[in-house]
Amino acid sequence: MTFLVVGIHASYKIQPIEDYNSIDAILNRYVNVLCDMAVPTFFSISAYLFFLKFKIYDYVKKLRGRVKSLLIPYIIFSILGLLLINGKLLSKGEPMRVHDIWSILTSLLWADFNPPIWYLLTLFSFVVITPILYFLLRGKMAIYSMLLLTAISYAVNICFDISYSNLAFWLPVLIPFSYLGINHKNIFNGTLIENRRMRYFVLALTIFLPLLFVSSNEYSDAYYTYRILSPFLVLLCSDIFDFKPSKWAKFTFFVYLSHSLMLVLLEHFTVSNLGEGLLKWCSVFLLCLLLSGGVKKIFPKIYGILNGGR
Repeated sequence: MTFLVVGIHASYKIQPIEDYNSIDAILNRYVNVLCDMAVPTFFSISAYLFFLKFKIYDYVKKLRGRVKSLLIPYIIFSILGLLLINGKLLSKGEPMRVHDIWSILTSLLWADFNPPIWYLLTLFSFVVITPILYFLLRGKMAIYSMLLLTAISYAVNICFDISYSNLAFWLPVLIPFSYLGINHKNIFNGTLIENRRMRYFVLALTIFLPLLFVSSNEYSDAYYTYRILSPFLVLLCSDIFDFKPSKWAKFTFFVYLSHSLMLVLLEHFTVSNLGEGLLKWCSVFLLCLLLSGGVKKIFPKIYGILNGGR
């Protein structure tokens, strides 16, 4: 999933057009749409895992833990982005994008110079409201509460223009997976789909579904529905793959935090087609992976802070 997140920002980004004039344009757009499955899937997994061992009396302890694992990396990499981008501008003799204390503070708060890490602040906002969800999504009427709250939050997003980084935008994903974490803790321990043919049908559907949205505007109701449904399909596909833990997997969070900064360093690596986009995508991912391993080996204590204690 982290690889797809890097792809959102590193691949050749094109906007949907009515009539594609080349296979390259269609494939580029398909890659863009496929990568957009990553963020809602991360939200769904985070919600489920948070409630998996949740006890209301441990809430303050969990909140403190998320300050360490989410907010501290957010602040540090927001600062690094500010220093890197404005340092590059200054070295070129160009005006910096921050001019006073207020502009510095606001840019750090919203990670203006490392935009992809908005996810951490939104996820922390979710953690803040988890006691409310916990009380609403448990008990005999839990499933009805879940369905009602999901439907309401989905309808609100359809009716109003809510920002992509706003917690409310992701509630139709967060609510049902919070429900599963509270009430069906073992749902992902076994096989979700017993029928082998059905498993491969779901996999094929997941792969080909983005093709239906290559011409959709990213801000349309149809595309929003695609975002909300995609994590359900992705997690259903988990039956097919037997993922074995890799020593490199522990570096993926650092890759996520640093990939936007790596893209700034590689800004002269321009992309104009699918092949160049894939090359830059893979290069950024691998460089960030190597950077993560290097920092961990040379500065293990600093790495622990940067990586949120992971």
